[in-house]
Amino acid sequence: MGETGFRKEVLPNGMVVVGEQVDHVRSFGVGVWVKNGVRDENDANGGISHFIEHMLFRGTERRTAPEIAGSLESLGGHLDAFTERECTCYYARAMDEHLEAALDVISDIVCHSVFDPLQIEREKRVVTEEIMNLEDTPDELIHDVVASVVWKGHPLGASILGSLRTVSGFGREQIKNAFRSAYVPSNIVVSAAGNFDFDGLVELVGSSFDLPEGAAVERADDFPAYEPRVEVIEKPLAQQYLCLCGRGLGYEDPARYDLRLLNSVLGEGMSSRLFQRVRDQAGLAYSVYSYAESYGKTGLFCVFMGVSPDKGAACLEMVHEELAGLASRGITRDELDSAKAQLKGGLMLSLESMSARMSRIARGEIYYGRNLPLDEIIRRVDSCTVDSVTEVAGRIGLGDGKLSLVAMGPAAAKDLGA
Repeated sequence: MGETGFRKEVLPNGMVVVGEQVDHVRSFGVGVWVKNGVRDENDANGGISHFIEHMLFRGTERRTAPEIAGSLESLGGHLDAFTERECTCYYARAMDEHLEAALDVISDIVCHSVFDPLQIEREKRVVTEEIMNLEDTPDELIHDVVASVVWKGHPLGASILGSLRTVSGFGREQIKNAFRSAYVPSNIVVSAAGNFDFDGLVELVGSSFDLPEGAAVERADDFPAYEPRVEVIEKPLAQQYLCLCGRGLGYEDPARYDLRLLNSVLGEGMSSRLFQRVRDQAGLAYSVYSYAESYGKTGLFCVFMGVSPDKGAACLEMVHEELAGLASRGITRDELDSAKAQLKGGLMLSLESMSARMSRIARGEIYYGRNLPLDEIIRRVDSCTVDSVTEVAGRIGLGDGKLSLVAMGPAAAKDLGA
């Protein structure tokens, strides 16, 4: 299936190194994954994981912020980072001869950032602008609201960016304490894919990352009971944004592949049921799709619609009909075969991206503690049936009133029949 040379090494300090060697390319993707995100925050420090991610680019003992920014671009490569709900990743892409340079930069920012007080104040203004920009982007903001509805009372439902209140209150010691708590070797996975020598990679990681040892914070699986509800945010917008949402399935759930196939049939792509009926046939919405997000032991499912305010109720009724029909009658064999082909095709096409390979083996280590070979994934996909996909539709509450409604725009809840 196009995989060559997966290897794994656990360093004496607990840091895990995973790699997939692909000899026929001239590039690599490498990432340092920290098992820390918004899930590990609270009301007092909401957004601090994302803020730390920003600060690690603001200067180290050896490099200024401009020097960090130009470190790989000057070599024709790319350096970036992102924060998710359960992890933070610092990653680089470059030609194969620049692996040592890439790891030198990433290890420098992860291990030797100085958290300069002046830079902290500057970054507060940057993140404040990011939060305000999100407020002005309703088709993105609504997904934060969706998370807060599905995970009410749990850190998974908090905004990754934090709030204006929490960000403005961050102090240097608070930031450094949060950093020291999360950025310990046993909480980090280094992942690489492409043309490189794995033994050399392990040696570079072992010599470059000199973080003090510490115990990773244990996460309790104390998820609150989910209760469907309606959340309406009235804004003077030209469009109405609607989401039907609920709990999905986590990475550890074997039925996750059934859910991915269900999502493909329902609302992923132009051939999906929602796109064909709501957009192409009825012309009720320009944007309509569904998505499924997985975390370790739980997940989220959502159907999104962007419509004219006068078409919101009709669009919502049509989507409810599609969900109820899918839950009661299931999917067809042809739909299942098409969804499997799309999913497997996407997996195979992802082999062309070293960054995608790097990400896949990192998540395998984070969520399963091992590599999931493509052959195994394909077997799991192929084992899904019409009945198993239909069963998942029932599990996530399609068609039986278990989905919540989040509405953003000019209409009140009564206008949507809620």
